[in-house]
Amino acid sequence: MDCRRIQRILADYIEDNLSQDTTKAIEAHLRACEVCAQEYHRLLRVGDLLRQWAPEVPTHSLWMAVRGRLAFGHRRRRWWRYGAGAAAAALLGIAIWAMNRPTPPPPLHDAQAFYKVHEEWSLPLQISRRITLLEER
Repeated sequence: MDCRRIQRILADYIEDNLSQDTTKAIEAHLRACEVCAQEYHRLLRVGDLLRQWAPEVPTHSLWMAVRGRLAFGHRRRRWWRYGAGAAAAALLGIAIWAMNRPTPPPPLHDAQAFYKVHEEWSLPLQISRRITLLEER
């Protein structure tokens, strides 16, 4: 085996993930090649340093503070979602009401013209009231 191939699979060799034949070939090469042997020892040292490094464990009070803030943020997001939905529903209701409400007749100074316009305006309302009364019977 050549040095480039050996150096590519040194990590697998250290982790013992190779077949016996490949392991024996690497061991023979490491005895003969000083450059690959140095790379092997550097990789071993990295593993040792990583095993010595222990991350700091957060205290219980820190975990409780983080947990409380996460729960508060979750509740706040939920409130915004419901509030936005309620506002959208209210705006939709107002828009539908504004589009469907009958417009009152314009004010007229002539009583006869006023009565005629008022009658035309209220006719659909009278018909719908009659239909409602008939349906109730």
